[in-house]
Amino acid sequence: MRLERTSILRGMALLAAAVLLTSCEDQEARGKADAAAKEARDLKDQLSQLQTKVKAAEDTLASLKETLSGQINTRLEKLNEHVTDNEKKLQQEFAQRVEQLQTSTKGNIDTNYQNLMARIDNVVKQDLARSLESIRAEISKHREELLGFMDKQLKELYPYAYQPKRMDPNQQPEAPK
Repeated sequence: MRLERTSILRGMALLAAAVLLTSCEDQEARGKADAAAKEARDLKDQLSQLQTKVKAAEDTLASLKETLSGQINTRLEKLNEHVTDNEKKLQQEFAQRVEQLQTSTKGNIDTNYQNLMARIDNVVKQDLARSLESIRAEISKHREELLGFMDKQLKELYPYAYQPKRMDPNQQPEAPK
C-alpha cells in the first residue's frame, strides 16, 4: 500500500511538472515534459499491474483460506469421530469390567456368606449342646438337692411312713426302724 501511494504521488508530481513544462515553448522543457509524461504513464501501468497482482493474490489467498478451512474442518470431523468411537469403546470396556467385577464379587460374597453361616451354625450347635449339658447337670443337681430336702422333710414329718429310695413301686414299704 505504501509503495502504491508513493508511486501515485511521484506520478502526480511528474504529471504536474509535465503540464507546467508543456506550456513552455522551450524544446528541451517539452522533451523533459514528454519524458515525465511517459514516466507517469509507465508508472500508471505499473500501478495497474500491481493492483491486478494484488487482486489476484487476494483471490488466491481467499481460495487458499477456503481450501485450508475445508481441510481443517474435515480433519476435525474425522478426529471427532475417532474420539467418539474411542469413547464408546472405553465405555463398553468399562461396563464389561464392572460387570465382571460385580459377578466375581457377588460370587465371593455368596461363598463368604455360606462359610460364615456354616461357622455360625457349628458354633450355635456346639454352644447349644454345651448349654443343654450345663442345664441338664444343673437340673440334675437341683433334683438331687430337692430329693434330699424332700427326704429330710418326709423323715421329719412322717417318720413312720418314711421309705428312702424305694425302687420298685409294687414293693411293700419296710417297717420303720
